[in-house]
Amino acid sequence: MSRFARRSAFTLIELLVVIAIIAILIGLLVPAVQKVREAAARMKCSNNLKQLGVALHNHHDQFNEFPRNNPLVTRPSDNRAFVERPWTITLLPYLEQDNLFRQWNLGLGFAEGTNRPLVATPLSVYKCPSSTGQAVESFLPPSATFSADSTALAGSPFNACLVEYAPVLSVSRPPMGVNDPRDDGLLQQTRKVTIASVTDGLSNTLAFGENSAWRQGMIRGNRPHPTFPNNAAAFGFLGGWVRLLPIPTDNSGAILRGGPCLINCTNYAGANMYSFHTGGVNIGMADGSVRFLKESASMDAVYRFMAVADGLTNLQE
Repeated sequence: MSRFARRSAFTLIELLVVIAIIAILIGLLVPAVQKVREAAARMKCSNNLKQLGVALHNHHDQFNEFPRNNPLVTRPSDNRAFVERPWTITLLPYLEQDNLFRQWNLGLGFAEGTNRPLVATPLSVYKCPSSTGQAVESFLPPSATFSADSTALAGSPFNACLVEYAPVLSVSRPPMGVNDPRDDGLLQQTRKVTIASVTDGLSNTLAFGENSAWRQGMIRGNRPHPTFPNNAAAFGFLGGWVRLLPIPTDNSGAILRGGPCLINCTNYAGANMYSFHTGGVNIGMADGSVRFLKESASMDAVYRFMAVADGLTNLQE
């Protein structure tokens, strides 16, 4: 009698069951991988802010003051205005970027002479890895206010290193209307600010907040705003203006001055804190520590963090 070996194989039903199980496992794995990836990105973002805080103090140790916040000056030689010694440049030696700092001509604007190609140097310390913004973005030419750079660019767009962390220049007192009094933030344009000037205490004062992907005009939920234009001023990049000037919005982030929403509501004009982290933003405090500020923080809490001498105890955010 001849004997035949039996051949084993998957039936169609068995194959479909295996495929279904694999699909379920992948469906469970992808969100877990995304969470791990975001946790790592948030940690890197926090570390960037820590480095900025240490750089602030190293600058203060050397010059007995914090760096100036983007002072706009008029050059006597040709009566043209430019941003002199912006903090993004001044801090470079303390961020292991001394070579780049030495190449920068402090007597020229960001778009003039040898400074212009330097502006497009990508710097990871100024970039949140969770953000959808690019390390180097294309920017619109500045207004005539920045006459040295607008003349050099002659109306042409330019590429520059995106800066996604910003210090507070000033903050309006609640309810933060257009005409409400404004109080100083940590870094001032022309006035000298020392540790002794921060009467609220360094641990109670915000130095830097996240301001991610502002070139994309986002509103709450990381959705593009249908009408907010790209800001055409010299703002948001290496060598230009980088500052926070909070503007309250409604809860959607679409209506300026429309409510008490300040965090993750909109990144319009780089005025508010905005991140791609779930539930809030990373902030660097003036003592060098880093905290996570919830997007549910009240207007009073945000104001007290930002004002350096409001004389008030910080609320729980």
